[in-house]
Amino acid sequence: MKEITLKLPSSTSAELNINCLNKVFENTNGTCKYFWLMSILQIHKMTNSHRIDVWDITVRMIANALFPAHNLSFGNMDALYLLAKEFQLNFFKRQNHSISLYDTLKGKLKGKKLSKSIKRIPFRFLETWINTTNDNELMLRSQTFENGCLYSIHRKGCNTYIEISPTWSEYLHANYKLIMEFIYYSLINYLEPYNRNIPSIRDVVVNHKKVVASPNVKVGGDTTFFKWLLSLKVVKENILPDKNTFIKPIKGPLYIDYTEDFILGGFYLEYMRNYSSVSIKKKVGKLLDNTAKLWALFCIDRMPIYLERINMDFDKQIERLCLRTGVSFSSAKVVFNSSKPFISSYDYFKFAYDNINSHRINYFYLLLIAYMEKDYPKNVFEKCARYFQTCNRKKICVKAERCKRDRMCTIKMDVYTDTHDFNKEMLDFQRSITLDFLKYAPDELKEKALVQLYKSFEQINKTNLFTDKLILSYDKVLNSDGFPSTGVFYLRWDKVDFYDGYYMINHPNAFKKSNVAYPYKVVDGNSRRAFNDISSIFLRKLSPLFVEAKDNRIVKLYNKENLSECISIMEHKVTAPPKVGRKCPVAKVERKIMSLAEAKSICKELKSRFLDFLCIRQLQEYKVICCIEQRVNSNLTVTSEYSFIFTIKETKDMVFLAYENAKNARCTYVFPIIRNNWNVSIDKLYNYFASNEVNKRQSLSQRLIDLRLPGNYDYLRIVHIDYFEWTQRIKYCR
Repeated sequence: MKEITLKLPSSTSAELNINCLNKVFENTNGTCKYFWLMSILQIHKMTNSHRIDVWDITVRMIANALFPAHNLSFGNMDALYLLAKEFQLNFFKRQNHSISLYDTLKGKLKGKKLSKSIKRIPFRFLETWINTTNDNELMLRSQTFENGCLYSIHRKGCNTYIEISPTWSEYLHANYKLIMEFIYYSLINYLEPYNRNIPSIRDVVVNHKKVVASPNVKVGGDTTFFKWLLSLKVVKENILPDKNTFIKPIKGPLYIDYTEDFILGGFYLEYMRNYSSVSIKKKVGKLLDNTAKLWALFCIDRMPIYLERINMDFDKQIERLCLRTGVSFSSAKVVFNSSKPFISSYDYFKFAYDNINSHRINYFYLLLIAYMEKDYPKNVFEKCARYFQTCNRKKICVKAERCKRDRMCTIKMDVYTDTHDFNKEMLDFQRSITLDFLKYAPDELKEKALVQLYKSFEQINKTNLFTDKLILSYDKVLNSDGFPSTGVFYLRWDKVDFYDGYYMINHPNAFKKSNVAYPYKVVDGNSRRAFNDISSIFLRKLSPLFVEAKDNRIVKLYNKENLSECISIMEHKVTAPPKVGRKCPVAKVERKIMSLAEAKSICKELKSRFLDFLCIRQLQEYKVICCIEQRVNSNLTVTSEYSFIFTIKETKDMVFLAYENAKNARCTYVFPIIRNNWNVSIDKLYNYFASNEVNKRQSLSQRLIDLRLPGNYDYLRIVHIDYFEWTQRIKYCR
């Protein structure tokens, strides 16, 4: 999608956050937001009312999208596009503009079940102002017009309505035409990649004119759209598809041929990922090549069965990995379902980009293993230099005499000799994955995604699935031959010198090449000299700088606007309260091991529905641990609170411990551990929460503490905002 350069007019009011409205379409993957804002503006202008029913906006949104959806492609996964395509455009032909369709369409939509994507639009639209994915939390926070958000969301019985901020109301009226132009401009930019054959998308979107495809771009012809299909050898040689393949059998396995399998995969990636089957069929009808037409129709017809097989194979692979790593397969399946199918490398990497700020990113390492498992380098020379007695081919081996003499197998040693550099092979393999990952990453996420990729590499190393470990420093992988004297590269924060109000960036080779260093100065009011005392290990985990060098001098910093988050993290790090030293006395508190019946009796007195639910989830063969949690704040004030450790789930190799405080305001922590180390884990959890460490829960939430529990799995932090969501996450431990 093209970068949006058109900006909205500024406002003299300090209460309006115009910057958020400017960014509202930056990270969208559908057209709903564009038509949602368009509909709000139209209704607000006509009625001059601050309060608007969500159902009225939704109907008008569909009405606005109806004509464009029948003359343009929004992408075959767009929820609004699929809904608009259900209504016959001929029924509305007498109408001149989509707004006049409102009353007719309202009757046809009555009682119709809308998709979840459509229903969540009021909440998703406000995520630019209010950073949360929880709808109930967002609704409550919007009612205070947090961060100067456009509107608040309210529920009254079965009805949901929005209330536009009075300050925003004046701005919307005064700048109606400019804001509508901003919406059209952004929407056209979004639709352009899906409609390259349309010479004037604006006429369709704004003026509702039917535009004929450009003759220079033959979408259905033989040159552009079906270029990949027409280049295939089977099409050039007039080889027809085998109609017996990819037909769901009544009994027995699915019949698959390699050629059809390959072409189906390519057809999905080239066409069906971005276009609906209906629009592709229309274009197929214009194809001049009869063989290409038959192949295209074959692929469209067999695609559901092909994708079903791909998804089944993927599930089997993930299930095997979950068994080997101790991860819950049901949880992993739920996480990956929305991102299927995984066919190309882009599909695997896109999961990380889409979930970079979500807890789902903790499952990305499983995808990485699935993606690179077959190509992972193996030190064949070391593996195959085994004793002759253990070789299962010794009876038929043509080199048996030599093997017997040398007391080792030499069949594969002829391929991998002493000169084979396995470390270089491993380095090249990892560099290739890193560069591919960065190639597809959105520009605004590249640095953050790079750090997350190497966190996932670290998780892979901890699984011990591979004997040879991955390198955990992107510096060593991307710059194994040293940093370039001229060119662009990523630079970690531990290479930066901080001062009050600015920081200096030296080229890593500056002191090696000459006695004089010429640092690049970056003015930043939040920079502090105290940042120099932060541990380099901590700094390496932050998103890196992306710099350009010339003759061993840094001459440009590309991602300065993305680094404010890193600076704020450093500021919090240096201002964080000190922890109690080892010499401070540790509170002497006792713990009690009790049966489930005793725990239920105590929890009933505490009147906490969270504790009651955990008692229901408690496994009968384990005991409940009751202990005292010592809460120490920044002023070293100590308070004692009751807490419990429940064992709520068990798999073949793992159990899940839930740590719950008696106070409802405290969140729940779920710790996956190795099944045979239950007692050790209980001791470690008890010792940590009963200690006099300052701000223990804050440190846990920021992942600043390593409890060193057996297995060293990542733990879950589940807040008590939405009780239903909390119960679901406890139930499935995800």
